Amino acid sequence: MANQTYTSAAKHKIKDIKSQLNMSKNWLTIVILSFIIIPTISYAQMPLDIAQPSAQPQTPQQVEQPETPPPQASQPEAPASVQQGEPGNIVLNFLDADLRDVLQTIGEITGENFIIAPGVTAKISVQTSKPIFARDVFGIFESILEVYGLAAVKTGPFYKILTSAAAKQRSIEIMHGKNAKGLPAGDNIITHIAPIEFISANDILPILQPMLSPAGSIIIYPKTNTMIVTDILSNIKKIIEITEILDVDAFKRMNIQVFALKNNATKTIQKELTDIIATLGIDSKQLSLIPLERLNSIVIFSASAQLMGSIREWIEKLDRGSGEGIIAPTRLYYVKNEKVSSIKAILDQLFILKPPPPGVNFEGEIRLYSYDSANALLIQATPNDYNIIMETIKQLDRQPRQVLIEAIIAEVSLSEGTNLGIQWSLLSGGENAQGPNPSIIGSSSLNMGSLPSPTSIAPPGGLSFLVTDSRRFFGILQALASEGKVNILSNPHIVVKNNEKAFINVGKDIPVATQAQQTSTTGTAGVIQNIEYRKTGVLLNVTPQINEERGVSLHIKQEVSDIAENVTVGQSGFTYPSFTKRETETTVVTKDGEALLIGGLIKEDRREDYKGIPLLMNIPILGYLFRYTTYSTTKTELVILLLPRVIESNEEAVKVTDEFKQRVIEMLKDWEVKTPAALQEKQQ
Repeated sequence: MANQTYTSAAKHKIKDIKSQLNMSKNWLTIVILSFIIIPTISYAQMPLDIAQPSAQPQTPQQVEQPETPPPQASQPEAPASVQQGEPGNIVLNFLDADLRDVLQTIGEITGENFIIAPGVTAKISVQTSKPIFARDVFGIFESILEVYGLAAVKTGPFYKILTSAAAKQRSIEIMHGKNAKGLPAGDNIITHIAPIEFISANDILPILQPMLSPAGSIIIYPKTNTMIVTDILSNIKKIIEITEILDVDAFKRMNIQVFALKNNATKTIQKELTDIIATLGIDSKQLSLIPLERLNSIVIFSASAQLMGSIREWIEKLDRGSGEGIIAPTRLYYVKNEKVSSIKAILDQLFILKPPPPGVNFEGEIRLYSYDSANALLIQATPNDYNIIMETIKQLDRQPRQVLIEAIIAEVSLSEGTNLGIQWSLLSGGENAQGPNPSIIGSSSLNMGSLPSPTSIAPPGGLSFLVTDSRRFFGILQALASEGKVNILSNPHIVVKNNEKAFINVGKDIPVATQAQQTSTTGTAGVIQNIEYRKTGVLLNVTPQINEERGVSLHIKQEVSDIAENVTVGQSGFTYPSFTKRETETTVVTKDGEALLIGGLIKEDRREDYKGIPLLMNIPILGYLFRYTTYSTTKTELVILLLPRVIESNEEAVKVTDEFKQRVIEMLKDWEVKTPAALQEKQQ
């Protein structure tokens, strides 16, 4: 079957001839030239997928170049050709052809559109000795680009022609998989993500890097032991095929056996075996020895079953003796939940400073060292002794129990039914028992008298403690809140470790001058003062202790303080603020989820007001004739509710967290319902 030839330079020749025809007015010349040009035009414009009816090749006539070049002569002539015969029979011949002319020819064959990046140029030479199919032209074209350091990147309906380095930075196709069977043919640049199963990806990296093309790169992601390769597709196929060969399960090809030593330490047997293997001339690559000091054993890896049998015989010969002189190895244990100093102190009391407990027989001397900066414990003991100590350490180094303390600090307006305090309202039901009622420790720290009018604090009987059902307290609190008699000052939540101190402070830091001194500089008097800040409000220190039945013993130290009137100190006339202070310290026992109510701090406000005839009651001197004085008294009680909840596991911690999230969501919903939309937008 014959192949027909089409020159890619024919179009330039046609333009030159048309220019010459415009300059000539001789119709005879036009007719002659038309007979010469028509065959070339028809063949150059014929679709490539239509077979020629004639079996004989037709040779186009040569057209002489005009002596005077037309204006278009500045365009370069592409020395390239495409030969086509029947469908699928295409011959590519390019000799030092410009990249643009090659792209034009490839575009006519494949129907693809190309965009050349600025600054990208190349002179291309290629020749196919045998006809190729049209579907293979684009793959060959990608290989040609790869040779010249270029690449085609698909972008919408176009292919961008870029340098290989620039193509790596563009959005390229991403594939994944551990085998090369699913990869398509071609030489376009892609990124392939390949997981490595049995060997380290970092170990295989030095083997694969020399196989990369100049445009290729390999990135190792060690967390998932994954290899990310960016290169031309044909080269990635080779790299993945090599990876498949290397990434195999070594354990399937190895003989593995664990030898437990009875009379000697692992380090001793390992050293002696290593010397014997070297003396016998056994290749170290065929055999690996790994000591397991914790188990006092040695693991042998061997590619030969016969060699494994020989090693077994040598171990049996070497592991003889009475066991005397066993070297005690040193191990490092990282304490997870406690402080290493606490663990070591207990172990010293159990095993070092005193004889070991009955039934515990140690083979040798035990030494313990605390590594405080790493919270780790160094243990020097024989394998058997180490196992005994570790049983105790695991019992001590458990996840600590914690307590979530929810505190509600509220100010309650007392009415006739509650004028003696909230705790008396709770006791009236007869279902709860009052806890210890300690006296107040201390009073006003500076002003030992009462507070100035109109406010005074008169706690009847001092602070009192009441253990009650939390549901009962919340019921009374909700009833009072519905009447507008409750002001929640704070609702802190704090999680504290068992036997650790938690501190809650709701109040203000008040600046206090601790020292004042008058100075005189250039005739101007001044005062130098030293200022310190003092905490006021509700200060609460709580130390919980959990027993085996999830009961909680709370050691509570509470202080309620506030700023009072200023007092003058010394002859200098400086005034300082005074403070009222109520402090108590006690220990109470509650159950998990049972509320502890601290109350008894009652404040009484006396208010004097005038009522009478408007305007007339304000007349100087005579106004008292038209008005009268009223007196009102209001009582408020500061109450603190502590609700301890024991947390012993991660599941309980998650449950408590979810409950807190749900409460926040409900609060937000309630705020959205009760708050006008305009105010919400303003606050946001």
